[in-house]
Amino acid sequence: MSNSPGPLGGVNAAKHLQNILPGISGPILGQPEIYLNGVGDAFDEKGQLTKEPLRKVLQQYIDAYAAFIERQSR
Repeated sequence: MSNSPGPLGGVNAAKHLQNILPGISGPILGQPEIYLNGVGDAFDEKGQLTKEPLRKVLQQYIDAYAAFIERQSR
């Protein structure tokens, strides 16, 4: 998962990390990949997520990550 104010900054950073992290830290979650941009207005003044479409994307990622962690702990 990456985030940037522009459309591609987070993609470049995430792709670079995908290349180097497995050798440094072990397995990484390869899929799903999500690249967030322009989410500065997705949260209210209390930090609560207000954009429902983003909430759904993040929940799908969280669920996939939890399943990945479960598989790695066996």
